[in-house]
Amino acid sequence: MTINPVIQHLIDQLTYPDPETRIAAADALGQFAASNEDTRGLIEYGVPALANSLHDPDRDVRWAAAYALGALGDGSTIPPLENAYRAAGDDTGLRLVIVKALGKTHHRDALPTLIDIQHTADSRCLKVAASKAVARIDMANNDQVVALLRTRHTARTFDASDAACNTLRALGSAALPGLLHAISQPGNPNLALHWEDVIGLADLGAAAVDGLSDLLVSPQTPTEARWAIGEALGYIQHPSIPPLLEALNHPDPEIRRISAYTLIHAADQATIPILIAQLGDPDPEVDLALLKAIMRKGTSQDAPGLRSALSQGRCVSATAAQWVIHKLEAV
Repeated sequence: MTINPVIQHLIDQLTYPDPETRIAAADALGQFAASNEDTRGLIEYGVPALANSLHDPDRDVRWAAAYALGALGDGSTIPPLENAYRAAGDDTGLRLVIVKALGKTHHRDALPTLIDIQHTADSRCLKVAASKAVARIDMANNDQVVALLRTRHTARTFDASDAACNTLRALGSAALPGLLHAISQPGNPNLALHWEDVIGLADLGAAAVDGLSDLLVSPQTPTEARWAIGEALGYIQHPSIPPLLEALNHPDPEIRRISAYTLIHAADQATIPILIAQLGDPDPEVDLALLKAIMRKGTSQDAPGLRSALSQGRCVSATAAQWVIHKLEAV
């Protein structure tokens, strides 16, 4: 393969005696594709040359080479960056630059190393940088998304868990398809069921509601996953209320039960009249859960409606309903 003479000249400058010349050459190689159409030889010859500069005796040259490799955005830059990270030892500054460079590649092959750094790095600064770097990378890879979520809940240190949590928040709804796919596969070992994996979707907030609600009522969703999904919706609270109210009318009693129990935590005061209207479910567990939600969020203004439901025989447990009325009237 031929090489653009300008690229060859910059590669040659990486070995010049003057460190400022070497730094300028590394910077120019990293930005070359952004301002030049003729990039012949940039990856084939430029990457190995910059990889060698990662071991330059001058620290600033090493930093410039790391940034340049990240800017090239090619998968071939990842192994030399990973090797340089390991070789950097206690040089946290250089390691930080390398972590940022791995994120700048936007390449999925960098994820295992970045997630490992989130887990094991001694420096909180490195953990946070790794979480931000992961957020820059396409996260359609289900296994990597699940690994992030599991790190969120099983990391031995707060910093590692916090870094994973920050990454998920930064990804937002971009992480949701992979997460929902991973937990919805029958027989998937990920479903076995690291309950926290599903509940952790609550970290995504309102962005997760539609996907979680669809899984809640899907006939393919295993029972254990359904209860975890309900708990996640409960943590999200207000945005979850409309689909949970809709699920109270589902023909499957298990789905109605989960929705009712979830509404104990998710319901707000404005929802109480709707919950009172739902009383009379043929499943007594649903009714009892609705009464708990009414007692938790209702006020004295809701007592007449509940008393009316009781007089109409729509409360499975008259004793429980009378107790809730008593509590509401005391509010």
